[in-house]
Amino acid sequence: MSNDQNQKDLSPRSMTGARVDAAAQELRAKIGNKFQAATFMGGLSAAVIGIQLTILVPSGAPGGSRTLAAPPLLPASMLLMLAALFLFIYGARRLDALTMPKMFWGETPYLGKDPRRSRTTPLTPLVMTLGDLQALWERMKMHWKYLVGGATWSAFVSLILMVVPIFAPKAWLSYLTSSEGLSYPTGGAVLIPLVYLLWFRLFKDRKPLSHD
Repeated sequence: MSNDQNQKDLSPRSMTGARVDAAAQELRAKIGNKFQAATFMGGLSAAVIGIQLTILVPSGAPGGSRTLAAPPLLPASMLLMLAALFLFIYGARRLDALTMPKMFWGETPYLGKDPRRSRTTPLTPLVMTLGDLQALWERMKMHWKYLVGGATWSAFVSLILMVVPIFAPKAWLSYLTSSEGLSYPTGGAVLIPLVYLLWFRLFKDRKPLSHD
């Protein structure tokens, strides 16, 4: 058998149902690994939030002193870490949904909303097609990039805001401790994650899949 014939037999268009099922199992195992990574990062974010609360909330009775000195940008840092925790949990939930067997997808695929799929025509139960495999792969990349990736960046910026006062000049510290200096990063920590999530839901999560 020639090399051209071997390549033809292994091309996506020539994949049999057994090959599609085997590839789907390998892809779901990969999705499971990404789900575990997202949940682990979410647990770390929750631990950091606990540390931040320990710094922010006074110990003992009301009016007691704080355990540690609170950084000036701690409120903004906490909000970004909370946003990261939410995105990690949301991303893990969406990744977990991708591991569902096809028989549980129902009329609307669990992979996401595709306007080109009819809501009144049920999917073929149990049978994984090449288009379903392609959709699974695309959704895995999207959730990992925009949800888990966005959560990672949010957590990174949150940690940066915690250590900025250590290296900031004294003139910056005096401004950061003022009400005006705190309003901008705190407002941005609330607004940016909300806008990002809204952008994802409207322009990425509803994007039609590229499979046939």
